[in-house]
Amino acid sequence: MKKSFITLLIFIACMPVLAAAADRFVKGGEAFRVSSAPLEVWEAESVGSGLSGVIVKDSAASGGLARFCGVEDAASEYVFYGQYRDLAPGRYVAVFRIKAGKADTVPEFAAFGLYASANRGEVNYGESRFLIRDTGEDYTLYPVPFEVLEGQKEIEAVVRWYQNCDVWIDKADIYAWTGPFPDRPGSDFPMLKEVEPGLYPRGLSYSPPEFPGEDILPVSHTVSRHLWVVDTAGLPFDMKLLLSGLQGLVNRETPRLYLCAKNDAAENRWLDWMKQRGDIDSVTWLTPEEALRRFKGSYEGAVVTDRRIPATVNAATMYASVNGCLICSPRLARRFELPVTLDMRGMFENNAQPYYWALENLWDRMYHHAASCLHTGVFNTRDYLVQHRIFVFWIPGRIDGATSVSAPKEELAFVNTLLARLPANTPILGYPWAGTDVGIGEHAGVSLFAKYGHFLTGSAGGNNYSVHSGTRRTPLRQKDPRKLTLDYGKRYVAFTMSDGDNLPVISSDNWPRLWGMKERGAVPITWTVSPLSGVMFPDIMDYYYSTATDNDTFGAAVSGVGYTYPADYGERYTDSGRVFGGFLELTERYMRQMDLRVLFPMHVTEKEIGVMAAGLPWLSGLFPDYFRNVSRYGDSLFLTAGGVPVLRSATTWDTSVAGREYAAQHMAKEIRAFACVREGEPAFVHAFLCNWGYNPPVVKRVAELLGEDWVFVSAEEIAALEKEYLQREKLALSVPGEVMLTERGRAALSFTVRNASEEPVEAVFELEGAESEPLRAVIGPGAKETLEIGFAPREDRAVLKAYFDGKTKEYSVLVRAFDLTGLPEGFRGRRYEQAAHFEAGSLPSLTSETYTTEEGVGYRMAVHGESRDGAVIYGPYMPLEPGRYVAVFSLMRLDDKGDGGQVCSADVVPAGSHDKAVEISVDRGMLPVGKQAFVYAPFEWKEAAQFEARVHWKTGSDSLRVDGVTLLRAAE
Repeated sequence: MKKSFITLLIFIACMPVLAAAADRFVKGGEAFRVSSAPLEVWEAESVGSGLSGVIVKDSAASGGLARFCGVEDAASEYVFYGQYRDLAPGRYVAVFRIKAGKADTVPEFAAFGLYASANRGEVNYGESRFLIRDTGEDYTLYPVPFEVLEGQKEIEAVVRWYQNCDVWIDKADIYAWTGPFPDRPGSDFPMLKEVEPGLYPRGLSYSPPEFPGEDILPVSHTVSRHLWVVDTAGLPFDMKLLLSGLQGLVNRETPRLYLCAKNDAAENRWLDWMKQRGDIDSVTWLTPEEALRRFKGSYEGAVVTDRRIPATVNAATMYASVNGCLICSPRLARRFELPVTLDMRGMFENNAQPYYWALENLWDRMYHHAASCLHTGVFNTRDYLVQHRIFVFWIPGRIDGATSVSAPKEELAFVNTLLARLPANTPILGYPWAGTDVGIGEHAGVSLFAKYGHFLTGSAGGNNYSVHSGTRRTPLRQKDPRKLTLDYGKRYVAFTMSDGDNLPVISSDNWPRLWGMKERGAVPITWTVSPLSGVMFPDIMDYYYSTATDNDTFGAAVSGVGYTYPADYGERYTDSGRVFGGFLELTERYMRQMDLRVLFPMHVTEKEIGVMAAGLPWLSGLFPDYFRNVSRYGDSLFLTAGGVPVLRSATTWDTSVAGREYAAQHMAKEIRAFACVREGEPAFVHAFLCNWGYNPPVVKRVAELLGEDWVFVSAEEIAALEKEYLQREKLALSVPGEVMLTERGRAALSFTVRNASEEPVEAVFELEGAESEPLRAVIGPGAKETLEIGFAPREDRAVLKAYFDGKTKEYSVLVRAFDLTGLPEGFRGRRYEQAAHFEAGSLPSLTSETYTTEEGVGYRMAVHGESRDGAVIYGPYMPLEPGRYVAVFSLMRLDDKGDGGQVCSADVVPAGSHDKAVEISVDRGMLPVGKQAFVYAPFEWKEAAQFEARVHWKTGSDSLRVDGVTLLRAAE
């Protein structure tokens, strides 16, 4: 890979010369074609706005000018973007011309990342990151291929800089590309195989936490009637870090210092809103120098960080909070002639030592009912941490854990010690992810916090919490839901908007933009919010509640008072049930404060759903899952034993969304395909909206595409309709779409029956098209039963008929014959039962739309020369218990157009992990053209985790159809 990449660079460097004679160059012995001249030339001195760096003269640069970013002088990680040109659908390569300095830094760190995007950043074609060691002191060419799809507009080329070295950006040339697409270039990062877990304390004893204040998070005193506002636009990172610490110290007594870039629409909106609602009367803008002079009495000297040891930023934050000093880089300490209280340069040898030092020397003077997991490159949120003396740490990931100054085992062992020391049911602020493989990651981090009985209050990137938490609290009340009449001829949809658990999404990222769209209110949307948002910024939540239309409602985000995974909660305690009970008590308290009546839990099985419903019996509804987590409509809706309606997510998120129309078509198609009900019966669909890709205009368009048979309601309204329907129908069945033919030509159909009524119901079940005996069963009030009928099929399809309460219901079942004789030792000779089946059309994809057979079964296709590289299917993120399994991939090769050899690969991984449980390379010999074939992937699942099955395909391969994945479990 590295050799062929260098060859590519050499030929691109010669491209202006070669273009006159030929338009080909060679990579790894294979010819690729580009246009004879660049279609676009984007000079760094003339692109974007609000970028880092300054324009400098450079005789080696195109036009004699370049954009220079010094490591201690630049303000933002984005140093090149914003051309926004439309390109026709097709393949392109962006060739960036960059050089870098290497002084005074750790050579393993990433220098910059390169990518192209569309639709003003909504579509990212994938980033290639380069280490400092990959760069040169002379300009080097870095090519990044990308493909523009139909509906994608406003293409831009982006340089994301990691502020670890000086860089000079010259330009980016855009070339058209024909022929097979090359591999995306990238650095050979030093990567940990995994972050060592450290020593986990277990058997902890639980005592309910006694919070020192009225709330579980500390809040500011009443905000001053006059705010002093520092314009942070264009300021370097170290200056923003200093000002954030200053803000925390100043606002400790009375919140009166606010940080805001004058070009930041969101933060300026909140300034205006605070005036409008009467929190403040006036503001005065200051420069950083003026702020330091005006508030000189609020600080004493400076603590100086060590650039070579990133953890000193967090240690300095804590030291500053208890000693009343500023967090400084060496250059700012010199510039402002600040007396140095503590110089951390040379104090530590790795990233673990500052945290142990802080725990030993600072802990006794800090707040003990919260902590923060915050990357050292984030300055936001630190005002609040300094203000309230909150302990701040970081957990390394596969990239930042592999640097020479990292000590991942010691760092993670420390974090376990800290989490065990904190009282259970206390929040963790910040975020455990800072980019792919930087930090332990969202899922691993949230799971680790949960095991110690802590929940995440996502706040990294949020601004001015030390001010907003001191604004006036007003009662937050929603409008009552409509009393709707259930119509059996209609299908009901509730759209729910994700990620309101993350405070910056509400205050400074997507929500202000989405909320301002004119289409908002055209269709009902339930917006998920953190129940603690009313504590951290009561003014901002007052804005949303007071400006909501009749079609805007709110629900509690994942998974209650904070972001957590209920299945993991309190695992380190001897009585995890009491710990989770305390979590539910806090959830009820803060949901009621914000008049939230529906809850959106994440990573839950029916066991956890039942526990949550029992602990929160007043809920109007539970809406589990972040994207679809069930494969059948019948499994998506039910009543808990206490009668709380549950509606699981029915939609996935296509990460290749190519504009509003494509996104709307994709979602409308998913909703129709999932709501598979018989004629004359209503359907109830929870349409999950990921706020990073979907918005009110898309929702409005989905409603138009679905048409008049569909009724659009709030989450609370659909829960009430679902409950009425299920109680009226009494029994609800969930029947698999297929079963496996076992030994001796027999099969077993296992299905679930739920009784939503308050009385027992007797039912008879028969199979048509098969030799079997009728099954009689009495289902108790509120009970769920799993029933099984053994049968010998007469054909490849059978029909289950259910008779009860004067009704007859029918379910068609496909019978498949699997050959398990070729399994490896350890898997052969076992009895297998079907654990789950997932139609390809119900799983997300990076390459394909959903197609439907005549029988209504959804499948995916990747077409040679048309579809993009990537996963044809992935998901479903289903919880899976330890054991031996076989994933059976149903595949069909459609032609011989590829280069031969491998057609695709199939694998199984724990969600969010890089370590594959099994991977199978699928070649032509395994897939006869035009004939369905089964590929068997046996694996051992060692610990409970989310299951993900994937089929990977490249555009130069034979066309491929994927019908689905069947998961077989070995009986013990």
